[in-house]
Amino acid sequence: MAILSFNNTMIASKIQHSLCQIKYRELLIMMKLKVLAPSVKELIDEIEKYKGPLHRLKDQSDFKEKVDNMRKIVF
Repeated sequence: MAILSFNNTMIASKIQHSLCQIKYRELLIMMKLKVLAPSVKELIDEIEKYKGPLHRLKDQSDFKEKVDNMRKIVF
């Protein structure tokens, strides 16, 4: 799932760069319009609200918990 791509170490290393961050945020906007599951939309909202560097998002314990909960619902 593209929304969770920040969990991939290779992708996380790429989204430290400003252009990649911009493109990732554009991807989130597109996904938000296409996704129907409320839990996924909520996760996208959380990513959009995150103020830290995107490549560090996967290390946030509270965010990991939300991702795990979403995976249980969606998958």
